[in-house]
Amino acid sequence: MENQIEHFKFIKRCFQIAENAKWNTLSNPKVGSVLVYNNKIVSEGFHHKIGAPHAEVMCLNNPLLDPKIIEKSTLYVSLEPCSIYGKTPPCANKIIESGVKKVVIGSLDPNPKVNGNGMNLLIKNGIEVLNLNLIELQNEINLPFIVNQIYGRPYFIGKCSISNNNKLGSENEKIKITPIEIDAIFHDIRSGVDGVLIGKNTWRIDKPQLNNRFTFTENQPDVIVLDSMLQNSYENFDIQLNRQIFILNNVKSETYKNIHYVKLDTQNISEMIRFFNSKGMSKILIEGGSKILSFFSNHNYIDELYINKNLKLKIPNGIEAPIMNFTFFNKLNLKVFNGVQIEHYQKLINY
Repeated sequence: MENQIEHFKFIKRCFQIAENAKWNTLSNPKVGSVLVYNNKIVSEGFHHKIGAPHAEVMCLNNPLLDPKIIEKSTLYVSLEPCSIYGKTPPCANKIIESGVKKVVIGSLDPNPKVNGNGMNLLIKNGIEVLNLNLIELQNEINLPFIVNQIYGRPYFIGKCSISNNNKLGSENEKIKITPIEIDAIFHDIRSGVDGVLIGKNTWRIDKPQLNNRFTFTENQPDVIVLDSMLQNSYENFDIQLNRQIFILNNVKSETYKNIHYVKLDTQNISEMIRFFNSKGMSKILIEGGSKILSFFSNHNYIDELYINKNLKLKIPNGIEAPIMNFTFFNKLNLKVFNGVQIEHYQKLINY
């Protein structure tokens, strides 16, 4: 029991430092690693961003680390070390070369190309491996990656801002529902997604920029608009920072500068998924409107959901809030900030 408690203490630290990457790993998982000698952490590392060295490599390459103690230490990693070549060499090889004799992992990697193979490679090379199978902790930090690997589709985050009388907005005028402090939270989320998806009415009424203006990051999402019959004009959209705008429609395929008209069946969600996958989109934020959020929710494709209710605002004769399917969601938290109640939901996936 004492060993299990110690294992959990150190693996929990791995999950904690993995979060330092924030959104920067994009389609890669967030991973943390610590090296423990004589029951003390002597080195730490985490995966900083996509394309950068992985957590285990960062931990073992610490210039302050005495190489003589590595083989007497235990390496903890929040996720199974990879065994395949991607943007970086396999981490399992690095661990084998380091001389580490014992590795404790938070859970297996859901990537079918890795799942169990990294662990087995370590075992075949004489390294003792303990899998703590902490699926719930893995869900908390890497649910987008898990969804990508298991379902072969992007991770969809739904965001809905409503008035106190459950209105999403007005039919013909732009109404500001949340204050700038709340906007900043979701601009941060925008910085970690590949695309922001809206409907034709949200485009027509709000003329949103759909970019990240409140955090210091190079990541800016592409824009996706669902406009089946091309009822809006998009040529004057001020596209910035080399972003792309994709207009999903039933009419034509055509490109004008950074504006791409993509012809597909807008009622066929599988066609949309294939398109998103073809563009390498691993995370998409759905910001409206009501019909789009309901459409994806009815197909059980919303993986995470934020509902922001302005407790001081009422909108007469407005657009009704979307009807969402909460069957498979866990409610993570509810907080009130500057007059806005924020409800946060997320799915739990076993693998």
